[in-house]
Amino acid sequence: KTKIMVAYLEGRPVAAAIFCYYRNTAGAFAAGMDYEYQKMRPADFVQSEIIRFLIAAGVKEYNMGGQLGSKSLDIFKKKLGAKVHRSYLVGRHRFPQLKKMFGGFQPEQKSHF
Repeated sequence: KTKIMVAYLEGRPVAAAIFCYYRNTAGAFAAGMDYEYQKMRPADFVQSEIIRFLIAAGVKEYNMGGQLGSKSLDIFKKKLGAKVHRSYLVGRHRFPQLKKMFGGFQPEQKSHF
């Protein structure tokens, strides 16, 4: 299932995220916010609402994605209760074109609650 969560302020969308879930696992697909409202932390609000929704739906693991070396992203996720798990992108070795594009096998950090 795919859902879109949007935060509005005075009728204007200020942050949104797309996520997918199936049984007890979910994954973030894309997210964004209007930087004019960044100090109000609308992305935090959207992610916390997604987590509430997923818990109510029985989801046990939410993969928020990852970006190696992004301290601000790690801080953001830890505020939401995430734990960092190291995982690997198998597709880079299974598909030669991807391996060429990404230059070999690199670990990827992902956060879960």
